[in-house]
Amino acid sequence: MAFELRDEERGTVVVITVTGDLDAPERSRQLIALFRRHFEQGQRSFVLDLSGARRLKIKGASAILDMHKKCRGCGRTRLVLGTNVQVRRMLDQLGWLGLFATFEDLKAALESFEPVGAAA
Repeated sequence: MAFELRDEERGTVVVITVTGDLDAPERSRQLIALFRRHFEQGQRSFVLDLSGARRLKIKGASAILDMHKKCRGCGRTRLVLGTNVQVRRMLDQLGWLGLFATFEDLKAALESFEPVGAAA
């Protein structure tokens, strides 16, 4: 499965979708760069959809943690994750799973941003 990053705005929420393996430093840098571009433009609500991520290695997990710290440091900024079994397992092994609001699918993640999710 090829690695792909996509981004789209859903109301005031930016959805960044990762497909494939988030396992190499270059891929982690691409993810951080995409997140920062939106963050620097003033976006403050993010869903990182990892449901299509096949594999998550430490570099990818570290990138997600960096994004979380940036969001947490700005008050109302939120990063929520749409996950799958493999991603949840990796975050749990690192002891980081409890740091994130996680959801089984994109719809549930978007609905956590009331009232934006209700209109999506």
